[in-house]
Amino acid sequence: MKRVALVLILLILVASLFVWYKSSKRCNEIMVDVSALSPSNFTINSYLESSTAFEYSSFVEMLFLENGTIRANETLTLKNIGNASTGKIVISYPYPILKIRALKLKNADVINASVSRGKDAIYLTFEPRGEKTAEIMLDYELNWKNTLPSGLGFFGALVDQGPGDKEEVILASIYFPSVTLKGTKTNNTLVLRLPKEWWAFVVDSSSHAPWKLVNLKVSINQRILRFEQESQSFPLIIIGRFNRFTGTISLHEKSVNVTLYVPPNEREEGETAFVQVEDIVETFSQWYGAYPYDSLNIVISRLIKPHVGLNIGGSFVVVSAGGFDVWLLSHEISHSWFGTYVDLGRMSESLATFSAMAYMLTRPEDVSFDFLEISENISIKQNISLARAYRTSLSQREMYPIVYRKGGFVFRSLQFVLGNETFFKGLRQVVNECHYISCGLSRIQEIFENVSNHDLDWFFDEWFYSAGVPDYEVKNLSIIQNNEKYILSFEIVDKSNFTMPLEVKVETDKGSTVKRIWMRGEAKVTIECEGKPVAVIFDPHDWIINKNTEYKISGVKIVVE
Repeated sequence: MKRVALVLILLILVASLFVWYKSSKRCNEIMVDVSALSPSNFTINSYLESSTAFEYSSFVEMLFLENGTIRANETLTLKNIGNASTGKIVISYPYPILKIRALKLKNADVINASVSRGKDAIYLTFEPRGEKTAEIMLDYELNWKNTLPSGLGFFGALVDQGPGDKEEVILASIYFPSVTLKGTKTNNTLVLRLPKEWWAFVVDSSSHAPWKLVNLKVSINQRILRFEQESQSFPLIIIGRFNRFTGTISLHEKSVNVTLYVPPNEREEGETAFVQVEDIVETFSQWYGAYPYDSLNIVISRLIKPHVGLNIGGSFVVVSAGGFDVWLLSHEISHSWFGTYVDLGRMSESLATFSAMAYMLTRPEDVSFDFLEISENISIKQNISLARAYRTSLSQREMYPIVYRKGGFVFRSLQFVLGNETFFKGLRQVVNECHYISCGLSRIQEIFENVSNHDLDWFFDEWFYSAGVPDYEVKNLSIIQNNEKYILSFEIVDKSNFTMPLEVKVETDKGSTVKRIWMRGEAKVTIECEGKPVAVIFDPHDWIINKNTEYKISGVKIVVE
């Protein structure tokens, strides 16, 4: 009996301790009834003026349901680092899209609480208890299927999303609570619980830098992603149904983890695109030096407008799903070198366009017959110099023909002048040097002069600081038959007076021959041919932007490509 009584006493003690613990925990937490708060007319700055300062972090966990509902809870952990004992915080949110389900404080006492007249901001004054770290916990709910692609900042220009497209969505920070208080945020943690076939990507809303994915778990019906970032602002969240392809590229110096996300109904195209991505990274690593990052994540998105893409932070690329565009993929991947690892301003777009052009030419099966000609024709639509376009405020429509297309073509022309080995040696030096210092156009010229041991003033003056392009005209063409051979002679004049090497292709009734000449405003050319000349083609491989034309002289077709 004594043993039974002792057991009963122990059980009663354990139960009492448990009740005391739960009661104590409840006493440590204070619930604020948001629906009962009185309205106020505060402004955020004036309200926070007398608050103490905090060092704080944020932990947000979101559950995404198939019907579009997001149930979230955010915990702010605050450490008082100021001189005052009273803290103030403003929680702004998109009323009535977002519903506040609960607001709780732990290790703090509420001094006062009110709500804005528009019911879209909560003003909370509180006092942390002693030396304890205070916590503010916010539970809320919204439905992402009711959101529109607004508040996306720079992303807004890229997104082509109708309200009916809900297989994928970008959620802007305006749809989530925004917390304002005095102090310094030390860390952000975001945990997303998604349906198993969904994926998410998190990008800083101001810098567009990707948040770091630090943990990934998959349960029977959920995918759980944990992201972290040191950021003051709430991020953009991209979610959608995707197929995922992963692999590792082994370069000489390092290994790169590559992940590609494609729409679920385009798995076969995704397999092809993944091989292309691997080849692009390997090719550019040979040209420019090893890929600068440890990973590359590419999302082929249904939200992005056709032929549009964005490289975010070097290791995260978003491109439009239409057509699985190799040009677009190579352009955006090249920004991992030119634009993120090396920031050359708008010149980065010229080099990215050059990269796309050069890569496409390694894959003739993907190049249409008029690929370079189209680029050339676009290049001459704006009559301003590249140097001016790099530094002048221009709209995207004004900038595209010059900075992208002409700039890319001009670097192709520099490749023609210097040769592949010297040209790519120069670009590798640009990557190595300009990662650490700011490089303008003059420094880029110096780098290419150093690696080539040539003065390139003439090239940069003509192609970067001038708005003109060569305009070739043939004069005094003659053909003299000498036994079984033909001597073709002519004069070629450049009305724009450029100095430039130029390829001349002569087609005869027995074949063709190509000769490289130097133009210094004009040149006299004599070519011995095995057969009778029927056509003379200038710049047959489209190395140079020029005014294209076609005509006949003495029965010989003249073509300027």
